[in-house]
Amino acid sequence: MISKIIPQLPSLDLARTEDFYTRKLGFTLKRRYDGFLILMKDDLELHFWHCHEPLIPQNSSVYCHVDNIDELYGECERQGIVHPNAHLEDKPWGIKEFYAVDPDGNLIKFGQVAFR
Repeated sequence: MISKIIPQLPSLDLARTEDFYTRKLGFTLKRRYDGFLILMKDDLELHFWHCHEPLIPQNSSVYCHVDNIDELYGECERQGIVHPNAHLEDKPWGIKEFYAVDPDGNLIKFGQVAFR
């Protein structure tokens, strides 16, 4: 039985990744290893592995269901990390969502059920 899924994203610079996620998104450091980083926020755990190829993070993403999409969007907008083509919007599939992007190009997708 699967009990938990933990996304693992590539990072071109683990120190920069840690700074971005802790300072701009409110994550906390759980563990740091040589070439590997574990960050936490609420019940979400994200792992980052050191990568040398810029195209990999530019083609990676993670989707996060949230409860406070409007508040989170406002904070991400103030931080200047909202993807320029993915502002807060009600989608036809019943999710209100927006996307942010980290310094390496990983897409962080945030969504909240808009209606049922």
